[in-house]
Amino acid sequence: MAFDERVLEFGRIRELIAGQCVSGLGRRRVAEVQPRTSREEIEREMELVREMMTLLGKRREPPIYGLRDVAEHVRRVARERAVLEPLELLDIREFLETARYLRNFFEAEAQDAPRLAELAQSLEALPALQRSIDEKIAPDGTVRDTASEALRGLRRDIFACEQRIQTVLHRLIRDLTDSGDLQDSFFTLRNNRYVLPVKTSNRSRVPGLIHDSSNTGETVFIEPYAILEDSNRLSELRVKEREEIYRILLRVAGHMRDELSVLQTNLVILSELDYIFGRARFGVLHGCTFPHLQEPGRPLRLVQAHHPLLRVAAPAQSRPLTLLLEPENRVLVITGPNAGGKTTALKTIGLTVMMTQCAIPTPLSPHSVVPIFSDVLADIGDEQSVLEGMSTFSAHMQRIAGMLRGIGRASLVLLDELGTATDPAEGGALAV
Repeated sequence: MAFDERVLEFGRIRELIAGQCVSGLGRRRVAEVQPRTSREEIEREMELVREMMTLLGKRREPPIYGLRDVAEHVRRVARERAVLEPLELLDIREFLETARYLRNFFEAEAQDAPRLAELAQSLEALPALQRSIDEKIAPDGTVRDTASEALRGLRRDIFACEQRIQTVLHRLIRDLTDSGDLQDSFFTLRNNRYVLPVKTSNRSRVPGLIHDSSNTGETVFIEPYAILEDSNRLSELRVKEREEIYRILLRVAGHMRDELSVLQTNLVILSELDYIFGRARFGVLHGCTFPHLQEPGRPLRLVQAHHPLLRVAAPAQSRPLTLLLEPENRVLVITGPNAGGKTTALKTIGLTVMMTQCAIPTPLSPHSVVPIFSDVLADIGDEQSVLEGMSTFSAHMQRIAGMLRGIGRASLVLLDELGTATDPAEGGALAV
């Protein structure tokens, strides 16, 4: 299989669909997609997108906007003794909550969207894991005091230690402010140690350890000896607090590893739902639909087909194309004046076929019929001659020779200005 995405600007179609997805999961799925050649697979995908378009058309949008891209979180936590940060755990919780919302939504919409309901049925919300995260992580991304008895005790001791330190510092500030030794009447932190801002000229008047100085050199930040013992104790308590938090996060990560296969299944399903949602939103937004799909070799019939990119960029200026190509007619020659739309017609045909085989709705009449092609090959424009430094004619001939070596009876070949940039009689002979 070969599909000339670059020549036909299919990458811009991908960008439009990705822009309608709500998360990185769907956008990565868009980047990976390739035109399919199995009629069964294409029709299954079309039905899923049709169902989503039906729901959107009835203003029944799925609750997908809270979907978080947690693929990297899940990949990292799979490693033994790996942990996630509290905010990342909240992403996991939101991800699981979205899975629950979507499963319930599509279950309720099973009459209009049976295939979507079947797809979403395998989603699992893992309530025990959600509860574990809720019990240990606060909505602001901090680990709760109640996450463990040890953490509660440590934080109680930290609070008491800080209160003692601050009481001493407030007394020192009152004494040193009256003597004029302080630069400012407050205490601050340097390297996680409580310090006083002392005038450099008076630093010998405040017994303690110098931790820093101001950019101007007029102030030194001194940790008074009077709080040194409590400060050391506070540092030890904070180290123990960090160790306890790590143990708590390690337990949650272990719970996640126990549910790894479910999380990975949810990722696959939710990325697929986001991709379906992106295609459906694109279709509804731009008035698109699907043609009838046929086996290879059947007639190609496009009715009121618009160039997809022109239709999106300038719908009022877009002019539709109607074309019928019977199986016995293996070649169609499009002629006309310059700026008459010949190249646009070729790209419309190529993009319509590729979008159809990716189950992306296209701007055409539903009476259109598109057979499945094994390849879509195109030689349009002079990009190759510029890149390779050869004549336009030579570039075209090299490109066409390459196509001839790989095409079959189910290939779609689009040639723009065949035999151009040489003598017209010779070009015509080569074309024939």
